Amino acid sequence: SDLDEISGFGFLKCDKIALENGYPPDGLERLEQAMLHVLQQDCWRNGNCYMQSKLFSEQVSRLVDIELDYKSAMAIVRGETEPPLGIDKQALANALASRRVHAGHGFRFPVVKIPSSALKMALGTLRSSSRIIVEEDRVYLGYLHQAESMTARCLRTMAASEYGDFPDAEGVLEQVCTAEGITLEEKQREAVLRACAHRGGVLVLNGRAGCGKTFTLNIIIKVLRELYKRQGLSFEAQVMAPTGQAAQVAHKATGLPASTIHRALHIVIDKNMETDTMITCDCVVIDEFSMVGINLASILLSSIAGGTKTIIMGDFHQLPSIDPGNVLKDIIESGAIPVVTLNVVKRQGAGSGVLHNANAILDGNPIRSMKVNDKSVKDNAYIFKSDDPTAARNAIVSMVAAMRKRGYRLQDIQVLCPQKQTDVGVHALNYALQMAFNPQAEGKAEVFSQRVTIHDEDGELKTVSLMLREGDKVVNTANNYEMKFFTWQKGVGFTEDFSRKGIVNGEMGRVAKIMKVKDGKTVRQRVYVQVSSGQFVMYEDNWDDLTLAYAMTIHRAQGSQWPIVIAPIMSCNRSMLSRQILYTLYTRAQDSTVLYGTQGSIQYAINNTYSAKRNTWLQERLRSA
Repeated sequence: SDLDEISGFGFLKCDKIALENGYPPDGLERLEQAMLHVLQQDCWRNGNCYMQSKLFSEQVSRLVDIELDYKSAMAIVRGETEPPLGIDKQALANALASRRVHAGHGFRFPVVKIPSSALKMALGTLRSSSRIIVEEDRVYLGYLHQAESMTARCLRTMAASEYGDFPDAEGVLEQVCTAEGITLEEKQREAVLRACAHRGGVLVLNGRAGCGKTFTLNIIIKVLRELYKRQGLSFEAQVMAPTGQAAQVAHKATGLPASTIHRALHIVIDKNMETDTMITCDCVVIDEFSMVGINLASILLSSIAGGTKTIIMGDFHQLPSIDPGNVLKDIIESGAIPVVTLNVVKRQGAGSGVLHNANAILDGNPIRSMKVNDKSVKDNAYIFKSDDPTAARNAIVSMVAAMRKRGYRLQDIQVLCPQKQTDVGVHALNYALQMAFNPQAEGKAEVFSQRVTIHDEDGELKTVSLMLREGDKVVNTANNYEMKFFTWQKGVGFTEDFSRKGIVNGEMGRVAKIMKVKDGKTVRQRVYVQVSSGQFVMYEDNWDDLTLAYAMTIHRAQGSQWPIVIAPIMSCNRSMLSRQILYTLYTRAQDSTVLYGTQGSIQYAINNTYSAKRNTWLQERLRSA
């Protein structure tokens, strides 16, 4: 059956077992699973919606053809292992002899080459069941093709569904501005009038940090409310965002009911199922849309009832979504959907060093420490010179301690890293921060998380175990729509809360309780994590999707904000540094940013405007109306 059904058993593991048990290398099912695996890996790793057919064929062949690597070949020639059937031992020895110079790097000796006729047949079967769709030279997983087509169809329908003009929108806008004593920038004014000209329709409100997207949205809502009232109608709007934290921020800023997209859709569904929830109100606002991948976009847009005004808000300078697609960018660049891009940075006037630097990054200008506030750290941007990873790691731990002395809680301070590896990577920093703020103690329960290798103070390389302990700050790292929720009561313990289900990638929490439970003869281990006030989720016997979150990658931090953000930007991170990464990092901070690095590595990031192009066909679909 489908490989993705058994956690921990990917294609490679299953394939090895199957071949060892005599499954034919050219067996239809093996080739089909290999094809699905190649596409799935490409969309997870690279965020692509499709693969070019030439690359697809090459990768599938590389996966299904059976070859010997250097180590196995040597073992056969030395007579340590039995050669596979039909292998010419002499030819193998000759091939090895000619390779000796290169010490085995890249050595590949073909054992079985799968004929193209067998591959064609496997692809044919997958196409006939629509699990793979081939369009010109684009090869799609069926559900991604469906998601892309659906997203384009919904957006075009929305753009064409404006009705019921509001002739006095301009007059009402003047009244609101006078009453509130505000003057709008030209683009802000254009956005309000565009959104308030009629009912229904869709508008994209795009703009960098500090341009007043939320400020403009609040004016739009006020004007619409009054326009509806004048026609004797009540007006109902709601906001949704990709993460719980983004939804809370949106609710505070607008006063409108807000929820995560998943909750609004009651998604308790598999990635290729439809949701039967319909979102019905006069106006739906979708915030932080740069984080929304093509799957979620298609489910969400197809669930908004016809004739609902839809306002999409986002900042496409940020990193694209973790999930496949580049939806916001594609919509804006298609030219097929109404877009207003705010272009004047408003919040700058308040003199925020953080915002100043965020915008300097986008403009390609150098950034520097900016202390605009002597009384506290609020609005200050600090840059400390350091290019020694171990020293920087210690400095980061001390800085977290210093911020705690200033009254910030651990959950208010987030360390963000460009990557997981290196001595200032997520793993190394989580280890150091946990040692400092939640060390092992008598009677404190813990469970094993993963093995990581780091350099210690003396530069010695050592392998350590990352543990999860009660009290740890953690993050959930995969969408799990089946996740159950619990509440806790004194004297009763944990009881399931049936009103809620499902957790998304990036949801943060704190390990509340680790316990062993006897179930007949088996002993199960449970990790309860508090994700919000009074709400807990439980991981039983498997917490692969749970990791320490004192430090996390900038990618994972998308859509979340913290008062204090601390980050290393050093030459050892070079492979991951880009303008998008640095900008996304800066825009996560509400009060203050602290960077450790050199001017060189920071400037390298600012100058590197390369952002991996994702294979998507959404723009073309939107234009071909």
